[in-house]
Amino acid sequence: MIVGQDGYAINYEKERNRITILLPQTSETMTNTVSQVGERKTDLSAWDLQQILVAVKHVCEWEEGE
Repeated sequence: MIVGQDGYAINYEKERNRITILLPQTSETMTNTVSQVGERKTDLSAWDLQQILVAVKHVCEWEEGE
């Protein structure tokens, strides 16, 4: 797992074909009392999610040397 200082984290599970992205908590999305509370967009649209998917697809399908 890679954890950024800004509360974002990502984990790749090769055996399960899964990438999990963790977002920093906000005052609207608190899950614990230990992590910092930050400000970020909390309502992601279908367009936002599509952009994330396009970026992931590009990274996963990119061949070295292209």
